[in-house]
Amino acid sequence: METCEVTLAIRGEASPGEVFAVVGSCEALGSWSHQKAVTLHPVGGDECMWTTTVTVPKGVVTQYRYFKGFFLESKQHTRILMMDSLDFTMG
Repeated sequence: METCEVTLAIRGEASPGEVFAVVGSCEALGSWSHQKAVTLHPVGGDECMWTTTVTVPKGVVTQYRYFKGFFLESKQHTRILMMDSLDFTMG
């Protein structure tokens, strides 16, 4: 299956310790498992712009959701808790 790189971006403010992440219907976006979500990173000096680039299947509709959360570390897993979300579909 052919793939393509897609850059996802969102504007938003995060408190110290918070991150923006994206989870979606394809394997590259965690197959809807928030534990496998892809973390976005702040862009340069713009603390309100967050981006990540992922490789997704070409020609396949992929649904995804951004969310803001924070990491909780336990003895067994590192998890991201969902706080807020926005829905988008790319096709």
